[in-house]
Amino acid sequence: ETYDTFTAESCALMDAVVNLTGENVGASMRWSSDTMHEILESRVRVTTALAKLVGTSGERVRLLNASGIAVYGSQEEGDMSPRDEDFVVQENPEDFLANVSTKWEASAAMLLPAGRLVLLRIGIVLSPG
Repeated sequence: ETYDTFTAESCALMDAVVNLTGENVGASMRWSSDTMHEILESRVRVTTALAKLVGTSGERVRLLNASGIAVYGSQEEGDMSPRDEDFVVQENPEDFLANVSTKWEASAAMLLPAGRLVLLRIGIVLSPG
């Protein structure tokens, strides 16, 4: 299925829906305000629609929703405090990706109970080797 052809009926036949959608954050070296708007809205808009479909498709289907490790916010160098699923990041206008991840997750969490939502907090590892 694709997003354009997805219906509550087809969703009810699935075990899980995997949502990896969103504007590419690495497509532009500098983010304009329009790019930042699209990065956020492309995630929240589709995730909200998918969560609504999953929520009305019976108890079987789950939503596996991509997110990012940015949800944990920035850490100062040397800060070794634990950051796990219970860690709450305070909204910070200077941490755009943390705010995107928080709003992205919230767009699904407000429509689905915890047992029907899996948040895939994905990050990349940059290494010289």
